[in-house]
Amino acid sequence: MLGISDQEIKGKQCWQLVHGLSEPFENCPIVRMKKSKQPESMIFQEGDRWLEVSVDPIFDDTGQIKGAVHVVSDVTKRKKAKEALYESERKYRKLVENIEEGIASVDENEKFIYVNHAAIKIFGYSEKELLKKSLKDLSTSNEYKRIIEQTSIRKTGKTSRYELNIIKKNGTNAIISVTSSPLFDSHKKYLGAFGIFSDITERKQAEEALRESEEKYKMMFETAKDAVFISDENGKFMDVNQMACESLGYSKEELLKLSNKEIDADPRGYEAFLEIRNGTKEKVTFEVNQRRKDGTLLPVEITGSFFTSGGQRIALAIARDITERLSAEQAGKQAEEDIRRSAAYTRSLIEASLDPLVTIDPGGKITDVNKAIEIATGRTRKEIIGSDFSNYFTEPAKAKEGYKQVFKKGIVRDYSLEIKHKNGSVISVLYNASLYKDESGKVIGIFAAARDITKHKKAEDKLERLSRQYELILNSINEGIYGVDMQGNTTFINPAVESITGFGTKELIGHHQHDILHYLKPDGSHYPSEECPIYMAFKDGLVHHVTDEIFWRKNGTSFPVEYTATPIRKQGKIVGSVVVFRDITERKKMEEEKETLEYQLRQSQKLESIGTLAGGVAHDFNNLLTIIQGRTQLLLLDTNENDPKSRDLRQILDASTRAASLTRQLLLFSRKETMEMKTVNLNQTINNLLKMLNRLIGEDLSVKTILTPELWSVEADEGNLEQVIMNLTVNARDAMPDGGILTIQTENLQLSEKDCKIIPESNTGHFVRLMIEDTGTGIPKDIIDKIFDPFFSTKAVGKGTGLGLSVVYGIVKKHNGWINVYSETDQGTTFKIYLPATKSSAQEKINEKDITIELLNGNGERVLLIEDDPGVLKYAESALRQFGYSPFPALDGKQAIAVFQQEAGNFDLILSDVVLPDINGLDLVVKLTEEHPGIPVIMCSGYTEDKVKQSIINNRGFGFVQKPYKVHELLKIIKETITGRD
Repeated sequence: MLGISDQEIKGKQCWQLVHGLSEPFENCPIVRMKKSKQPESMIFQEGDRWLEVSVDPIFDDTGQIKGAVHVVSDVTKRKKAKEALYESERKYRKLVENIEEGIASVDENEKFIYVNHAAIKIFGYSEKELLKKSLKDLSTSNEYKRIIEQTSIRKTGKTSRYELNIIKKNGTNAIISVTSSPLFDSHKKYLGAFGIFSDITERKQAEEALRESEEKYKMMFETAKDAVFISDENGKFMDVNQMACESLGYSKEELLKLSNKEIDADPRGYEAFLEIRNGTKEKVTFEVNQRRKDGTLLPVEITGSFFTSGGQRIALAIARDITERLSAEQAGKQAEEDIRRSAAYTRSLIEASLDPLVTIDPGGKITDVNKAIEIATGRTRKEIIGSDFSNYFTEPAKAKEGYKQVFKKGIVRDYSLEIKHKNGSVISVLYNASLYKDESGKVIGIFAAARDITKHKKAEDKLERLSRQYELILNSINEGIYGVDMQGNTTFINPAVESITGFGTKELIGHHQHDILHYLKPDGSHYPSEECPIYMAFKDGLVHHVTDEIFWRKNGTSFPVEYTATPIRKQGKIVGSVVVFRDITERKKMEEEKETLEYQLRQSQKLESIGTLAGGVAHDFNNLLTIIQGRTQLLLLDTNENDPKSRDLRQILDASTRAASLTRQLLLFSRKETMEMKTVNLNQTINNLLKMLNRLIGEDLSVKTILTPELWSVEADEGNLEQVIMNLTVNARDAMPDGGILTIQTENLQLSEKDCKIIPESNTGHFVRLMIEDTGTGIPKDIIDKIFDPFFSTKAVGKGTGLGLSVVYGIVKKHNGWINVYSETDQGTTFKIYLPATKSSAQEKINEKDITIELLNGNGERVLLIEDDPGVLKYAESALRQFGYSPFPALDGKQAIAVFQQEAGNFDLILSDVVLPDINGLDLVVKLTEEHPGIPVIMCSGYTEDKVKQSIINNRGFGFVQKPYKVHELLKIIKETITGRD
């Protein structure tokens, strides 16, 4: 064996004979034997041979080693066989670990005893976790019954094939296709099973999508506007759509008994059918007449082709009614219509196959492939082996990069690539690859397995697009949307939920939504969840639309909400509901504003009616009051104050004054009264009214004034302000039947933005505040908001009109001011009126009482007096004559013109009513003064601003006196007008 003789062996050391060394080497078995005192051995290579040297110790009587027996054996064949066995085991172990199919073994109790990497990936558990579980742990009770049934089949020695719905670690379901073989011991005792399985969830989903697609195409087929005919190779109809039946007048059953040859009125149709059947043409488009059931002809354009389904060649013909087109062409109108292609029935057959497997050497050359690679590339095994692996990918550089990563990391998983087929088609795959080593650990290549994910990738892309679309919709919509499961817990929310309620995702998802958003009713009472429409949707399966409830925000505030709760169904079973809601706070405000506006409209209509009434009677009523007041004043001038009649006359005068005031209030209330704005000092106005106010409130009440010196002035109609003070004084008097104190106070105020936050309805700036306070009965809180409403009164019938405070409110608003009221029952009431201040100074008002009659007497001045009311005319004529004027009366325009011409226009003054029966008073005086310029004019009227052309009167420089006028007022303006001319 060593090639030397016995003589050469004797006396030599083993390391000299076998290894040619002068001393023992490190792993020498003789050296190891001396240390261990045990037999030792080693295997080494000598040329092409593998030799095994074994050394057994020889002991003396004392147990000491005195020698050894060397045995040298040729183990080349054993070594090579062992290496081959190791290589085979390693290769198949690599195959099992890298193959995409799951492989597992279970014992007789269905408990896992082995799983490969693919099984771990499919189930989602680690290897350690899986080996502690059984199939029962991964399935529902119904599915486990099927597993037991399959176990019974395997125990008979048969291989079982079935599909199983398993529960993955993450809780999701997956469908696996299982091929399982039984395992028996030598005594035929059932030990368990060995199974190969793959995840077919995607395939099942694809089959479902295919079914839905077929239903969609069937619906398209039945609802197509063109007639569609499907026939066999002989032209006999196999199927037709509804339009085919309607266009030809046959029922579907009748048409299916016919062939295309029987409905074509000329041979061209059948000739075209033969062309595509015999392969002369792939597709034909032609025009032909079809014969209807009633014998009439139907011109159609037919597009026909053949396709194969289930191994059978089938003809598809689409016939379009071209009656209108042909009619248009015959009439000379050219019209071209695009011919739409209609896709024939398509069916996709999904064929399950092994994943492509390949081994690649360190140089990148393919060393081995399986059949799936040949199918994927369209090339034979002979063509592929020895070629560069990157040649079969659409991105060779990316493929090489993945190849390099395997050498760096040792393994690469789910590496995305695209394999290009010989015919140009492409499939998307995910590669798992790992290093392939020999027994010594030397890398000799790469083992790679691929999975075709083309359909999965398309489905993922579509799902991602839909997901982005739905996410965009949910994120963009203003309404809050959230889902609720059967336990009432929130399952999802859109961003609008957080923006509306303030609750975030973590605060809502997984929590009971009713306890967070919806736990109280609008009246504040507890809201049991079983009464909530969101939960009722679980019970009755109906959509519930609610408009009168509230949700709660995170900050503890509530808001009115409108929501719809719609049940969510899965496979016909209700699994929850989706709630869509919106905050309707603004809508509620708008509804309230609408009610307010409608109320204001009704009030405005009332005011307009009152204004129309007031304006209609004002002229005549004021004429009557002018006569009453004027005549009474004239009588008083001729009556001694001690005369008993004097008291009666004053009562008549006071009554007529109150009647005139009432008329004015009606006009103010209805906004028909013209305002004469001027600079007014409220202190002067109050002082001028004090005597009248004292007389008005009686002896049981006292008036107290607190007037600020140097009070700012206001731009106002002084008569209106007097009306405000008098109306509030009357109200105060009526509120103090047992006596009390009325306080009138004025002061200057400069309001800042901070002040405006405290004072209701206020604005910044300079203001004069008028405060009128009483110590009366006060105003109940339940009616204080109504006191400014027209005709609202708490007084007994006949004690008040209900207009007083309405007039006050209207006047203040017309002066760009505002009014606040504060009252306590049995304590009194305070009205605070704010009016904008002006920089102008008010002139002191001259009290009429200080003007003596002597100052108002005339000196025989000639006055043309024009008045259509005879009573007023006689009163005015008497007054003028009594006070030294020479009046020339006229009842209408015609008389006035006659008198004017008769006197040759020799007048010192024209006093005319605005409204005359035969001519407009303004037109009349303009005409007269144009003939004789320089004659001063005073206009008077009992009408409102709609009838009085105040702007024309002012522009012309005419004077004006409002009916009813007192004697002093009339004489004063006449004196001022005539004196002003002079």
